[in-house]
Amino acid sequence: MIVSISCPPDSRYSDSRYSDSPFNPELDFAQPSAEQLAALDWHNLNTLAVPMPEEDAATQMSAQILAKQLMAVYWRRLLKAGVTPDPARRLARLIAKYDAMRQLPTVQQQDLLRQHCPPICRSGLWRVEMLLQARV
Repeated sequence: MIVSISCPPDSRYSDSRYSDSPFNPELDFAQPSAEQLAALDWHNLNTLAVPMPEEDAATQMSAQILAKQLMAVYWRRLLKAGVTPDPARRLARLIAKYDAMRQLPTVQQQDLLRQHCPPICRSGLWRVEMLLQARV
């Protein structure tokens, strides 16, 4: 979700240059939900001084941000190990989600892990606990 702030029609900022503003008037800044906050960039949340709804939601949001950052690093490692771009992206996402949130792979993801075990090991992304729990 994108946060948007619209200006009144008589405002000096109401011309067409500002119509594509990255702010969204539907976001309730007083009591935002965890789902609304999870879709936002944490830099925007800090800038806008939006209060976090609960500690668990903040923890989950930070884990999601960490997973996104790890995914980019893991994707590059898998590409260097010889995995094609699309499977590398899916593998990087599932390994990053495991590292950040301890989320186990689905059945389809387990099949993908089985197919790409050697490049995962070569890229240094082998997670023994994840692979044992996934029965790879």
